[in-house]
Amino acid sequence: MLVLVLLTCARGYAVLGPPSARPLFLLQFLAMWALPFVPLTRADRREIGLRKPGDAVAAFFWSALAGAACALGVFALGLVLFGHSPENWNVTIRDSLRLQELRGSMPDPLLFATIALPAMIFSPIGEEILFQKRFGTS
Repeated sequence: MLVLVLLTCARGYAVLGPPSARPLFLLQFLAMWALPFVPLTRADRREIGLRKPGDAVAAFFWSALAGAACALGVFALGLVLFGHSPENWNVTIRDSLRLQELRGSMPDPLLFATIALPAMIFSPIGEEILFQKRFGTS
């Protein structure tokens, strides 16, 4: 529970705190990704599904394609249901990141990489592993 509280506080401070706190996103995602490898034994990791895939290149390609399709679908659903209003979850998330404040501090490609790549890579992996082990879901 302590780890969950610490990770939640780090994410909350990164979102709601000053722009200088944004690197906490990356640190929090890296911690979520690495945590299962620290307390879990090899048998525990295998039990929750962490094992070497047969064809990793194909698996990464199809999972990235499926993830992009799902993200586009959710984005389109938000636009259809709520338009560009604050009720649209995409607009709310975009505004919480304070992109206008950050735009002057770094080039756009670096800004995208800093915010989007850790969220797309580490957050789903860490959350799935953490919640599967802690709450016994599969």
